[in-house]
Amino acid sequence: MNAEELLRRYAAGERNFAGVDLSSVDLREAELTRINLVGANLRGVNLTGANLNCSALRKADLRNANLKGTDLSGANLILLCQMEVLWSVPDMVDTSGVNWVWENKLRKPNNKNNGSKFS
Repeated sequence: MNAEELLRRYAAGERNFAGVDLSSVDLREAELTRINLVGANLRGVNLTGANLNCSALRKADLRNANLKGTDLSGANLILLCQMEVLWSVPDMVDTSGVNWVWENKLRKPNNKNNGSKFS
């Protein structure tokens, strides 16, 4: 799926995009509050400055994604063992209120987590 289609469908009220392939799509500054991207391929996606507040990103592939300035507050993330992008979440990413669940005994990031909960 390309950015135009996703944004058009989102603007029409659709929120369930579970399992979609958005690899390398440019979604910078996109307003995607409460979007369901469970299991989505977000490899290499540009989410710079995007709003993913209260979104569902469980088991989404975020490898090589650009999350600079992305609002992930209230998001639900369950990361798989191959996930590399969030080993050190940059300080400029708002992760306040993120529900982090780590599978396969992953190491938790050592960075400041803005009040995020780890389990």
